[in-house]
Amino acid sequence: NAISIKDARVRDLMGQEGIMGVGVGRSEDAPGEPAMVIYVEQGRFRSSIPAEIDGIRTKIVEGDRFRAFDWGHETKPVACAKPQNSGRKQEKSSR
Repeated sequence: NAISIKDARVRDLMGQEGIMGVGVGRSEDAPGEPAMVIYVEQGRFRSSIPAEIDGIRTKIVEGDRFRAFDWGHETKPVACAKPQNSGRKQEKSSR
């Protein structure tokens, strides 16, 4: 199936310059069939990617380089306060 083919090829694909990610999605030209979705960095040189890999269609998605959320900003840990007991005993409800 498409996922096992992607899993078998992902290491090779991710080793190629300009490829940022590989997944499985729906084919654009044959909506009922799966496609190996290959995310490439827009404007960056990359090897040509065939229309099919091991019988699975490929779908190329060009875009900006992936970045982590809030990339480039320092994150600081947030302290969590423990709820304080008010000193009163909780009453058990009788039902």
